[in-house]
Amino acid sequence: MSTKFQKAVDIVNALPKDGAIQTTNDEKLKFYSLYKQATAGNVDTERPGMFEFTAKAKWDAWHAIKDKPKDEAKAEYVDALKDILKKNGSGDAEKFIKQIDEAAKHLAKRIPPFISAETSAAYGHVEQLRYDFHVAK
Repeated sequence: MSTKFQKAVDIVNALPKDGAIQTTNDEKLKFYSLYKQATAGNVDTERPGMFEFTAKAKWDAWHAIKDKPKDEAKAEYVDALKDILKKNGSGDAEKFIKQIDEAAKHLAKRIPPFISAETSAAYGHVEQLRYDFHVAK
């Protein structure tokens, strides 16, 4: 799931603010909270002050999914992005869905079935770096 998650994060971060694929503020908060939960775990800071509206909204969204397992947050992030892309239906959206799905297939082809979960995760990280390097060329 980490490979699909990372590809989804890359796509969300690369979406142009004035592009064909737009996200609502609620969707942005959902992505923020799922990303934070997937990468950092439970919120560990004080709730921002009354006049810090954006920071408070982000904190509230993250706190609302407290105790969600990191892998579940990653899966929900990917699913949320794919739902938005499917609704959009543009050529770019279809291209992004394909990139997410192929990122997972790319890794699955290279990991032998007898590898442990820990080794597989480390191997997956190395393969993601190789994939990113290849795509960047």
